[in-house]
Amino acid sequence: MHNRFINEDMKKVVFLIFCLLIVPQMAMANPYTVNDIRVDVHGETAIDAREKALNQARRNAFSLLSERMGIADDLSASQADDATIASMVDSFEINREKLSKNRYLASVNVTFNGRALQAYMRRQATTTSAFQENSMGSNVQNVRQNNTSVISQQSSIDGQLQRLDMRNYIIQVNISGLRQWAMIRRRLEQIGDLKIDNISANRALITLAYGGEAANLQNDLNMKGMQLFRNTRDQATSIPYVLLLRS
Repeated sequence: MHNRFINEDMKKVVFLIFCLLIVPQMAMANPYTVNDIRVDVHGETAIDAREKALNQARRNAFSLLSERMGIADDLSASQADDATIASMVDSFEINREKLSKNRYLASVNVTFNGRALQAYMRRQATTTSAFQENSMGSNVQNVRQNNTSVISQQSSIDGQLQRLDMRNYIIQVNISGLRQWAMIRRRLEQIGDLKIDNISANRALITLAYGGEAANLQNDLNMKGMQLFRNTRDQATSIPYVLLLRS
C-alpha cells in the first residue's frame, strides 16, 4: 500500500515537470526556425568548406521555410543571393560538426527574423508588379489585371505569414454586466479568433488567437477602446493578461 502511494506521487512529480519544462517549450516553438539542415561540402580549405556549407544551410532552410508556408512558388531561393538570405537570419545553431583538411559536415538549425522575411517578400511583390507594368507597355487592360494579380499575391503572402505567426492569448476580461460583455465581444471578434473558456456576471475568461506579438495586440485593442494589462495576481501563470474597457 505504501509503495502504491509512492508511485502515485512520482507520477504527479513527472507530470508537473512535463508541464513546467516540456509544454512551454512546445508552445514557444519559433515558426521561423528550420531544424536539422544537413550539409556536406568540400572546399579549398576547411574554412572555405565551412563558409560554403553555412551558406548552403541558410539557402536550404530558406527554401524549406517557403515550402512550409505554402509560398515556394512566390519565394524561390534562387532569386536571393547568399548575403540577402543571411541578412534575414536571426541565428543558427551548429550540431554534430565535423571537418577535415578540405571538407565540412554538420547539422544546422536556422532561425529567420519574421519582420525581415516579411519585408523581403513585400519587396519581391513590388518588384514583380513593376516588371509586369513595364513589359505590358500600353495595354491598360492587362496592366489592371496584373496589378490585381500582384495585390492578390501579396495579400496571400501576408495571410500566410499572419497564420504562421498566430498566437493564443489567454485573457481575463473584467465586465460590469452581460450588456457590456456583448459590446466587448463584438470588438474582440474584429481583432482575432475568439474562444470563450468561462463567463460569469463580472468577468469572462477567453483565448484570443491573434497573428502578432503582445505589443501589436495591445495597439489594436487600444484602437477599439480597450486596454490590455499584464496580470500581477497569483493566477498570472495560467491567466497572463487582463482586459479592461477604457472609460
